[in-house]
Amino acid sequence: MDIGLGANQSPLALGPGARVKLNLRGSNTLTAGDCTLTKPGYCAGIEVPGGAMLDIDGAGALTAMGGSGFGVAIGNSGYCGGGGRGGRCVSGGGGTVIISGGAVTANCNDANTHGGGGGGIIIGGGTIIINGGTVTACNISDVENGTITISGGMVTAKHGIKSGGGGVITISGGEVTANGGIGGNIGSPPWSVDKDLTVTISGGTVTATGNSTDAGIGGSIYGTNGTIIIDITGDANVTAQGGDGNTLGGGSGGGAGIGGNGSSYRGEVGTIKIDTTGTVKATGGKGFQGGSAGANIGQGGRVIISSSEASTGAGIKSFSGPNPASASVAVGGTVSFTCDVTAMPNTPVPNFALSLQFSSRAAAPKEWAPTTVTEGGASAVFTLPNVTPGMAGQYRCVVLATDFPRGGRHKDDADKKGNAPASSIRYVSSAATLTVTPN
Repeated sequence: MDIGLGANQSPLALGPGARVKLNLRGSNTLTAGDCTLTKPGYCAGIEVPGGAMLDIDGAGALTAMGGSGFGVAIGNSGYCGGGGRGGRCVSGGGGTVIISGGAVTANCNDANTHGGGGGGIIIGGGTIIINGGTVTACNISDVENGTITISGGMVTAKHGIKSGGGGVITISGGEVTANGGIGGNIGSPPWSVDKDLTVTISGGTVTATGNSTDAGIGGSIYGTNGTIIIDITGDANVTAQGGDGNTLGGGSGGGAGIGGNGSSYRGEVGTIKIDTTGTVKATGGKGFQGGSAGANIGQGGRVIISSSEASTGAGIKSFSGPNPASASVAVGGTVSFTCDVTAMPNTPVPNFALSLQFSSRAAAPKEWAPTTVTEGGASAVFTLPNVTPGMAGQYRCVVLATDFPRGGRHKDDADKKGNAPASSIRYVSSAATLTVTPN
């Protein structure tokens, strides 16, 4: 089936409050007409207005495309004037899109897209749920005040998975690739929404690469003016690459791998918590023409105002432990574990505290008194004498980085020296197993 219509029309338009189950069979294409009206809901491949719900499932395939201009493929935010960067997205009022199966492709019809504009799956202030299937979208965005939940399937977002102020992004499973990053969105209106954004990843395999100056996971150049909260837990496997700086304002910093953006606008991170049995690899983006590199985990690169401020984004460069990864010791013996943390170079150094956490099936996690580490990071050796059988179990290193500035690149946030409200990182390493043998 291949359906296309005239200007300002959607080939499939749900009514307000409608509930539609779309069971895919065979190959299907829905293409909206050219978008000439600056109103939400027009020109969508599938229009899902406020209060409506669309549930897509089945074994077939669907390709949807909004009308040329700013029509979305699936959703209700049909106009983002001026394109993705800098445009003002018109929110459509909160519908729901659920994808549980099938092969769903939501294309862009506007080359200038960034989070909220010009195509993809976009629900202004609504809900997007992906439980399964193969989903390929230009954008996946709730614009602001909405939720995006991914629990399964293979999901590829060519321009990122984005949410504005007040939004929540939750990933608990599936294979997710976000080439425009995961986190801050263009918003509506852009960069002026003083609301927090929360990103929680508790499962699945996630690969996120930020656009220029954006974090791989976290802040975006035109994102929320509120605080970004990032929580990576469970068995999630995460790879995040910050975007490199660009020519904006003559130069800009690189985005953090996980954390803040590197532009002169918004997207600062408040708290980052990493406690997963999976793997986490994060790399900050490079600075450009007066901007500096973003932290691997932490803040984006700073826009350099004077040579004395030539510093990278504050945060963690590397963290490992415990070492050895496993150990065996007889009752009454002594064992030592080493924890290592390195700060990003040439930065306002965070205050680091390293501790060793013990957990076993019979007891709740216990943390020994932390060792404070400053000036670029260091190693801490934790020695456990007179080992008893009850000390057998898993040991993990915990690093807590506190009191480092949020970058301070905007006059409303801080002065030129980066004095701004402090951010924090809590990062728990993979576990080492201690085996206790009889004498």
